[in-house]
Parts: sequence; structure tokens; C-alpha cells
Amino acid sequence: SGAAVAKEAGCMIVPVAHNAGDFWPRRGLHKHPGTIRFCIGPPIDPAGRSPKESNVLAQEWIETKMREISALYPDPDSQ
Repeated sequence: SGAAVAKEAGCMIVPVAHNAGDFWPRRGLHKHPGTIRFCIGPPIDPAGRSPKESNVLAQEWIETKMREISALYPDPDSQ
């Protein structure tokens, strides 16, 4: 995993959240235009953590921010 590579390399993990899924769904072929917004999170130090623990921290932050981004900037086509 990326967390294992970061730990081995002594690098921080920088989580990034975005709302691309609001416009480009994972499943399905229909994609529609919109503004994709990104939010870069605080670095996570993998030292002293298992890769799984680092992944959980990153994933929790990303999922929370994705919900916040989608709530602040809703897809106008879905309203």
C-alpha cells in the first residue's frame, strides 16, 4: 500500500479529498461538467503506526472532507 511505501521511505502521507465523484461517477458512463474542488489535508506521519492505521486515518479524513466539499458546493444538476 501507499502507506507502507511512505513508512519505508520515511515520508509523510498527505491526504487529498475531492468531489470528482459528483461529476464522474465510479460506475456508469455518464459524466457531466462541473467544477472539481480539492482539499489537501494535514500530513500524516506513518512512523510508529502500522500501514493499516495510517490508511484508516487518511481515509477517515478524506471521507469527511469529501462530504463537506459536496455539501458546500452541491452539483447544480442534482437539485
